[in-house]
Amino acid sequence: MTNKKFSNPCLYVGEELTSFVNKMKTVNKKSFSRSLLSLGIYQADQAKLNLKYNFDSQLRIGSVYLPFFDLTSGDLITYGKYKDNKKLEMFEVSSSDLNYLYCSINPNLSHDLDFSTLIIVKDFSDLFLSEKIISALSITNVYVVYYKGTEFNVVHEQFKANHFLFLNFEDRKSINLNLQEINKIGFSALKNKFLSLLIENLKALHDEN
Repeated sequence: MTNKKFSNPCLYVGEELTSFVNKMKTVNKKSFSRSLLSLGIYQADQAKLNLKYNFDSQLRIGSVYLPFFDLTSGDLITYGKYKDNKKLEMFEVSSSDLNYLYCSINPNLSHDLDFSTLIIVKDFSDLFLSEKIISALSITNVYVVYYKGTEFNVVHEQFKANHFLFLNFEDRKSINLNLQEINKIGFSALKNKFLSLLIENLKALHDEN
C-alpha cells in the first residue's frame, strides 16, 4: 500500500486492521450482527456475505468489520467498524482519504465492469437492504456502493458503469425511498417498490442519453 492518495495513518492502521480481521472467524450462529438482524439480514445471510463479526464483552456491543477499497485500483485499504447500534466507526481516516474509499459487500464488483449500474448509498442500512433486494430479485449488473466522500466525479471516472443512481441523497438527483420503513411493512412490498423505482429511473437515464 504505497498510494500517496491516502494519508500514512490511514494506510498504517489499515494494514493493522487487515491483519486483525483476517484472524477473525466469519459470523456464525453464536456470533452475529444484531443491527443487521433488525433489517432482516438473518444469520444465514450474514454468513453467506462472509462478514467478520467481533463481540466486545466489555462494551457489551458487537461490530461487523467491512472492507473499504481504493477507488482507483480496487485494492483493499482499510476496514470500517459497523456497530450493533448502527454506527460506523472509521480509524485514522481523513476527509481526503474518504474521497478515494468505497465499500461494497458484493465480491463481483470490479473496475472492469461494462453495461452495469451502480447504486450509490450513504447509509449502511441502505447498502445491506439494497443488496438483499437485488439478490432476491436475481438482478445482474446492478451493484451497490457505499461512498462517504464528496468527490463524486472520482467515482464516475474510475468505474466504467453506464449508469449511476443515487439513493436517498439530498444534494443531488436521487431515488428517495425509505427502505427501512417499507421493510417493516414487509420485504415483498420493499422488493416491489424498489424494482419499480429502479426501472423508472433507469428508463429516465436512457431517455436523457
